[in-house]
Amino acid sequence: MSVEIDIILILVAGIASVIDTIAGGGGLLVLPTLLLSGVPPAMALGTNKLQATLGCSVSATSFLRAGKIQWHQIKLGIICCFIGATIGTLTITQLNPDFLGKLIPILIFCILLYMILFKQSGHQQRPARIAQSTFFITFGLILGFYDGFFGPGTGSFWVIAMILLLGWDIKKATMHAKTYNFVSNLFSLLWFIFTGHVIFSIGLMMAVSSMVG
Repeated sequence: MSVEIDIILILVAGIASVIDTIAGGGGLLVLPTLLLSGVPPAMALGTNKLQATLGCSVSATSFLRAGKIQWHQIKLGIICCFIGATIGTLTITQLNPDFLGKLIPILIFCILLYMILFKQSGHQQRPARIAQSTFFITFGLILGFYDGFFGPGTGSFWVIAMILLLGWDIKKATMHAKTYNFVSNLFSLLWFIFTGHVIFSIGLMMAVSSMVG
């Protein structure tokens, strides 16, 4: 790739990280930029996963170090995220590249439309509508699969689900969403690396920008 394209990718990764921290959905910028730069669809997903994982690790580890999140509270969700992300990643890497190239723009449009129309609420905690164990098994598998299969908007979906079903306020939901998003990103990334769908030179440059953002 040319130096100009590298610079654009680095800038987009930093901007997307800032957007992700504030409102989520930064991947909706990064993934189309990678595709427009000529990266094949599966490679774009894997490379995006590399920069997203390292960028997300900053906020997730800071919450854990600060004691905001306890291991015993999240281990069930982590196990389910691992299973879901593994299935999702292995599924996407087996799809035909031509079909994948047509599918990704449709998914991007649908997720973008959903995030525009859905307005988050949740500034106060409310009674839970579902048991936490049931919630984390269900959404760990579903959102873990989605993150492994596609990814953009996963953190926002976690926040929305936690607010609506667990009754958490947006601050608590966001902290936990970052952690689960990091977990599914990490496991998905490992499978993308194993199947040879990551361009490290591009992903690492973007990851540094993402961590700064």
